[in-house]
Amino acid sequence: MRKISLLPNSQKPREKILKYGSAVLTLEELLAVILVTGTKLNPVSKISGKIYKLLQKSAHLNKESLTALKLGSSKTAQILAILELAKRLNKNEIVNVISADQVFALSL
Repeated sequence: MRKISLLPNSQKPREKILKYGSAVLTLEELLAVILVTGTKLNPVSKISGKIYKLLQKSAHLNKESLTALKLGSSKTAQILAILELAKRLNKNEIVNVISADQVFALSL
């Protein structure tokens, strides 16, 4: 992946999310928007690609797996925070139950 600053505006993740909404972005682009910048050694597009590959292998990223990518403490904390936010929001999903069949399905 190239440096995002070298891409045309129509292909930059932040511009795409503002113009078309978050649903059109790839997971790598969403990660790039969250991380904002890269490191001295790697552009944000490369970092988001590495994180994406880790997510494909395991849905449970942790401090150690992210630290192995040499992201630095700030970027590691950003990813851990967004993963925890997603987990908490997913737990608090509200389901409107209107039938006994739905109760049964939810209990499985």
